[in-house]
Amino acid sequence: MSQRNDETSALVMVIAIAYAAFVFIALALFALMCFLSFICTLMAILAWEKPLHLGKIVVTPEEAQNFVYRGICGAIIVPLFAVFADVIFKLGVNWDYLLQITVAGYVFGSIGLEFLLADDGEQSEPDAVKTIDVEPVEPRIVSPQEPQPEPFRFASWNDEDELR
Repeated sequence: MSQRNDETSALVMVIAIAYAAFVFIALALFALMCFLSFICTLMAILAWEKPLHLGKIVVTPEEAQNFVYRGICGAIIVPLFAVFADVIFKLGVNWDYLLQITVAGYVFGSIGLEFLLADDGEQSEPDAVKTIDVEPVEPRIVSPQEPQPEPFRFASWNDEDELR
């Protein structure tokens, strides 16, 4: 290691600290998503046969089964993609982390697709169209005897003189 203490070494230290912070945040987010996926999977297992009611939230058996199936598909597809990328691009995947890769696949398959496929919630069933019965109205015929209003005209400077 060089003994120089210049701007380059300071920049390298800033980049190293930023990278370490990024890795720490990514690991914390991954741990949080794993925990959330674990809790949601337990709820899905409880709702496998009959709907699960949690306050206003209702988890139907179809939703629960789809959640788990998407997770299992992700747990299969992500490691297969890692093998594909390792063979084709010679990435050098560390296979000691196969369990973490599989868990990440389950998490991103279940929760990730759940977020992607989620509805906005604003779109609800359209309300029934309300109709009002209106009786037809006959057109009013203006007789020539009725006084017609004076047509509009702009004022002029000598209006006061004309009114006297």
